[in-house]
Order: sequence, then structure tokens, then C-alpha cells
Amino acid sequence: MVVGRPSVGAEVIEFENEIFDSIALKTLLTNDSVKEILPVGSKGINTELQMMMQEKKITYDLIEDIPLDLEKSCGPSTSAIVIIKSKEILKMNIPVYKIGNIL
Repeated sequence: MVVGRPSVGAEVIEFENEIFDSIALKTLLTNDSVKEILPVGSKGINTELQMMMQEKKITYDLIEDIPLDLEKSCGPSTSAIVIIKSKEILKMNIPVYKIGNIL
């Protein structure tokens, strides 16, 4: 999953109610379904995801038609990659996007 709207520059102000922040982090840290949290910065989701999965030796499959640009900078950590338990649903007050499955 990706939590928060990837934003950079003026978008951070424009979408301030949709970005990953300390409140979202606290919510995730208290959720038993959450296994991993990785804030995403200027390298973008795809780069951070690949590094995370390679480090943890995890195989994954991206879904088709992801509604995000995985290469876009997420500026000052406006989004986070979140791994949750299988078949769990993540409910947040900011956008949550499913981007793939762990194999």
C-alpha cells in the first residue's frame, strides 16, 4: 500500500490534508495489521519499494492500473509504503492506494 498523496513543491500545500504526516504515522504504528512502514521522499515510490524489497528479500507483484505515478518525487516524505497483513484493509483519513501483493 501507499499511504498519502505523493506531492512535491506547491502540491504539499495544495494537498496538505492528503499527505503522510506524524498523525498518519502514529495511526499506522498502533495498527496491528501493519508490518512495515517506509516514508517515501524525493526518490519516488518505485525506487524506495525496490530497495525495501531487495533488502528484505521479498518478492512482490505490482497490480495493473495503479492510480499513482510511481516515479514521481514524494518531496518531503508526503507518502509512505506500508506492508500490511494479507487480506486486511487499511482505513485512514488520508488516501490509501493498493499497489501490489507480496508473493
